This record gives sequence, C-alpha cells and structure tokens, in this order.
Amino acid sequence: MQVALDHIVHIVEDLDAHAAALDAAGLRTVAGGRHPRWGTRNSICHFGLTYVELLSVEERSVAETSTFGRAVLAESTRGDGIWRLALRTDDIEAAAAKVRVAGSRCNGPVPGERTRPDGSTLRWSLAFPETPEVDLVPPMLIDWHEPDRRRHADLLARGFLDAQPRAVIAAVAVACRDPEAAAAWMHNAFGVSAVKTATAAYGPGLRISLRGGHIVLCGGEHPEPIVAAVLSRRGERPFAVHLAAAERGRDIKMEIGGVLYTFAPI
Repeated sequence: MQVALDHIVHIVEDLDAHAAALDAAGLRTVAGGRHPRWGTRNSICHFGLTYVELLSVEERSVAETSTFGRAVLAESTRGDGIWRLALRTDDIEAAAAKVRVAGSRCNGPVPGERTRPDGSTLRWSLAFPETPEVDLVPPMLIDWHEPDRRRHADLLARGFLDAQPRAVIAAVAVACRDPEAAAAWMHNAFGVSAVKTATAAYGPGLRISLRGGHIVLCGGEHPEPIVAAVLSRRGERPFAVHLAAAERGRDIKMEIGGVLYTFAPI
C-alpha cells in the first residue's frame, strides 16, 4: 500500500479574496462547494490531481456541532495558514490500521461530502491520525473510492483541471522542532522514508518523496529565522508551497494567507 500527496488544507478567513489572489498570480482556482455537515466551504487550486484547498468557515453554528468543523474553528484562531496535509490512499481501512499498529491513534475512517456548485455531491472517506510522540500536526488520510485515472478524467471533463497543468507542486515545506522524530513517526505510520537534503531558504532538512509532491521537514535545534518564526506563530505546520512548471511565464514568489507560494527551488 502506497500513499500520495493529495492536497494541502490552507485555512483562510476571507475565502474569496485569497482565491482571487491565487487567480491573479496565474494559478487558477475553482469554486469547490459547501460541506453542509461541517459548516465550511472551499475553493480548489488544482495542480493535476494534487491541489490546494482554500477552506473557511461559512456557518459557525453548524461548524460548532461537528468534529471537523470544531477542528477548523480551533485552527482558525491561529490565523490564516496551512493546517495540515492530506495523503491519498486506495485502502483507507488498511492505512488507518497501519497507523494503529505503529502505536498511534487514528480516528475514522469517516464519510465526507461536498455539494458542488452544479448541485452534484462529491463523496470520500477521511481518517485522522494523531501524533502522541511528536508535536507535528500529522497528515490526514483520504480515499476517493475510485481509481486516479477515472477521477482525473472526471475533473477534466468538469473543467476543474487544465489539459496541460500550468504548474505542479514540487514540495511542501513543514516547520518541525525535531525533523528526525517527525520523519520517524511518518515512516512508522505511513511507510514513507526520508533522506537528508539542503534547502536554499530553510537550511538542512529531511525530504519525503511522494507522488504529487515531496514533503520537506525543516527545523531542528537551530532553525533558520523563517522556520523559527513559523514555529513561534503557528507551531509545527506546513508553511510553504514550492511549484514547478515547464514554462513559467513569470516567476511567483508571494505570501497569500500566511503561506509562501514560490517557483524558487527548494
């Protein structure tokens, strides 16, 4: 069983403004829809099957009644920024069981659904591992219950994807107080391995190579100033999305909703 980087959950207060900012940078967003059980709504910025999900609370009274909605509300108190990553699996029951065998709790799987703007309903399953050994907010698990090829064709037909992606996600940078411990937990829970790497902006780190984009764990005893600032402000969270494209057109290096989006190499 393998996992892939599925999406990045970027919580923002003003969803429309931040979607417009990504659009202005040439990174096309589409209205995702509403999560009626959770009181939230989203916009999606696709990079092939991997995507950035801009997520905000729409109905606080509904969000307060659901586990997921309350978690989003709690994270929102930290301000705009990436909350967590989602790893895609084609067998979420087995993936959740692996997390438990590794000695960690895993809540779920639980069903999720979203009402699209055209009225159709999209469904999936989620599981939420916990990390008692480290402070890192762990990736959640998602299973779309259909092959990647079929899902890609459906998204393309609906106009959510470009036939030729404008960019792909090369890596997501994650601030960690102890990258080695975080990498060890990820290996035990998900079966992924990390190798040492050096980044231009964040100093030495550990790279986990996945389909859909790498995860780079940055930090340690003497973190670079930018990583130290993230740890102080938001805790152990992803904080930067690095993009790659065959033809860039123009460079992108900007901060949107507390997150760095850049074409600069990592």
